[in-house]
Amino acid sequence: METDKQIKIGLDMGGSCVKLSVMAEQEIPQLEEEVERMSDEEEKLALPSQKKQEALIKLAKQREEDNVIYLKLWNNHIRKDKEPSDKERGIMKCIQFLKDYNLVNEKSIIQATGGGAHKYSSLFMDELGIEVIKNDEMESLVKGMVYLQDNIKDACFTYTEEEGKEFQEESNMYPRILVSIGSGVSIIKANSQDSYERVAGSMIGGGTLVGLSNLLLHINDFNKIQDFSKKGDHTVVDTIVKDLYDSNIDSLQEDTIATSFGKIATIQTDDITESSVKQEDIASSLVCMISYNIGQITYLCCKLHKVQKVYFVGNFVKQHEYTMDRLTMAFDFFARKEIKCMYMSHDGFLASIGALVSDKQSNEE
Repeated sequence: METDKQIKIGLDMGGSCVKLSVMAEQEIPQLEEEVERMSDEEEKLALPSQKKQEALIKLAKQREEDNVIYLKLWNNHIRKDKEPSDKERGIMKCIQFLKDYNLVNEKSIIQATGGGAHKYSSLFMDELGIEVIKNDEMESLVKGMVYLQDNIKDACFTYTEEEGKEFQEESNMYPRILVSIGSGVSIIKANSQDSYERVAGSMIGGGTLVGLSNLLLHINDFNKIQDFSKKGDHTVVDTIVKDLYDSNIDSLQEDTIATSFGKIATIQTDDITESSVKQEDIASSLVCMISYNIGQITYLCCKLHKVQKVYFVGNFVKQHEYTMDRLTMAFDFFARKEIKCMYMSHDGFLASIGALVSDKQSNEE
């Protein structure tokens, strides 16, 4: 497709994958055809019209089995290339995608955020002849959150295993905490749409989950890890209060985790077998361990900054039901349900959407 209409591109180039969003002033037939091929979990996100027809298109993780070409470029896919040590190969897939679908012309604007926005900006200029406009990551996350809340029905919801998703009527209540869980964790306090600050963070996030899973399970596919975790039973490997006491003690319920991997610590090494400890149970314990750590840090931030509303977003969450349930349980354990814990549709693309709708005109601003 050749067009002289402006096409706007939002990129979030993080530590583990590239998220790409596209906004066009007219239909892009080839692109729309491919979007229809995506599975339900790799859905298209269509926003209300501005000018003629603007579509914000979510580009999902490449699946080799059905040759889906919409890319969320995870590093474990990059490693399958001929030069596995060269992460620029992943960025080149993104650039090639833009070329293949004629998404770049002299009017195109590429707004980018994340570490890759700085590291690979010259590559986009060399390959596409377009300057990458660099956007602050915190600003992009907040803008993405606000834009989705303003434009998408049922953008926000609560989740527990018992009650499932419960969509929430959104209010403009500030301050609020935004917890972005990618490879690591950033905790942002938004005082308003235009005022925000990073108040905390953690090195223990999605990258930790994949790293430990690769080490313990020899699995580094994030979606497979999540699938394993929801099928497992973390109490097979975790020590819970019930294992230590005959009844509830103080405010601790009998299913409260006392020690992550505590039961494994007491087993003789030679007795640990695949039949006694399943991969699914280990995956479940890992998700619990990381979720509880994030939940506690988030609660402490809420208490310190007097915040009553929290949003958990990012590719660690990505609407995986078991992960959301564990995060909710962990946060509610510390907050005693006094603070509302929320999730967002399309949360893995928050920063790329925020970059996409940025009005920044140059890197001089």
